[in-house]
Amino acid sequence: MIKSLKYVSGHELAGVQTLIDKQLRTGELPFELLKFFANATPKEREKMLWNVDWKVPKFLDHLTLQGKNLQELIKEIEETHDITKERDMMQGKKFTFSKEGRVKVALVSPRMLGFHWGNLPSFSSWLYFLKDSHQYDILPSIAGPQAYLQYPKLDIPELRVYIAMETIPGYGGDPCVFCVGHDRSGAKWINGRWFNPNRQLGLDDLWLVKSLFIQ
Repeated sequence: MIKSLKYVSGHELAGVQTLIDKQLRTGELPFELLKFFANATPKEREKMLWNVDWKVPKFLDHLTLQGKNLQELIKEIEETHDITKERDMMQGKKFTFSKEGRVKVALVSPRMLGFHWGNLPSFSSWLYFLKDSHQYDILPSIAGPQAYLQYPKLDIPELRVYIAMETIPGYGGDPCVFCVGHDRSGAKWINGRWFNPNRQLGLDDLWLVKSLFIQ
């Protein structure tokens, strides 16, 4: 049960969507609430989020996408993590950069955006959903290495976050996206995770997305 906005900083819209998905079925919540939320005060938003039962870990509100060239990124990552396989992804022709210096980001999951066990999205439909939502968008490939370097110190046992991006060839040529996280020792990591277009997502998989939500 979320009791404070500190758990949903940067993710408020996703929280309201969870509430809407949960209560629309019972007729308890009108869609007009979404419009009201956009203009609500922080206290009003906290009251609206009181019953949201999906706790989002505090991660990153913004992600810097520029400032280092690719070789500088690789060198800095290799100082703390072995990226023998991931280097192929970073140096491939399909690796994408960004013209934006800094973007607003959010953690979302299929459950948070209204999906359930009966209609879990495939990877391709998930990306299409994000791009067509007008609230979120996918990120360029460089968001993976940058998310690793900007990975925050978190007071939770472990975490795994997928980067919402178009797949790029990984080690062996398989279509992959970047995934960042930390283990129980607190050590952060980055790797490539295989995703073909038809792969079904986990209901509670966390994805780092570009947020278009304007507070």
